[in-house]
Amino acid sequence: MLHLLENLTVLQIEQLFDSPALVALLIAGADGAIEPSEIERAIEVIHIKTFSEYSNLKEFYIALEPDFTKRFYHLYSLLPITKKERNGQIIQRLTALNEVLALMPYKFSLHFYKSLKNYAAHIANASGGVGGFFTISDDEKVLLHLDMITEPTHHTE
Repeated sequence: MLHLLENLTVLQIEQLFDSPALVALLIAGADGAIEPSEIERAIEVIHIKTFSEYSNLKEFYIALEPDFTKRFYHLYSLLPITKKERNGQIIQRLTALNEVLALMPYKFSLHFYKSLKNYAAHIANASGGVGGFFTISDDEKVLLHLDMITEPTHHTE
């Protein structure tokens, strides 16, 4: 997988590696507060993805995992405190990811897209609810589908 990054700029590689943390911050902070259980779940799911993800993504998650917690908190410290401003910046950054995914082989881009959506669902289910039900808040539901990231379409590889 990492050979797929050879044609990307450093900024584009950083966009790929930042995107799971940005998704976690977007969904966890959708209701205004990022709870410890959501942070723990974000870190835990990245670890799980190192062995349970599509084969062409495992290397990505293996490379991401050692620095994920540091990356998460670094991005958290850079983003605005208010929900509206924070979400606006995250959405802008995730929208820019579409350009990077268009440069990647179709299968990788599609799997990455699906992986981020799956990751968002895991974060949304990390806290809240009653007896395991109603864990996804209305604010999370609005963002959960990651509409700012376009599902990749087949392109020349």
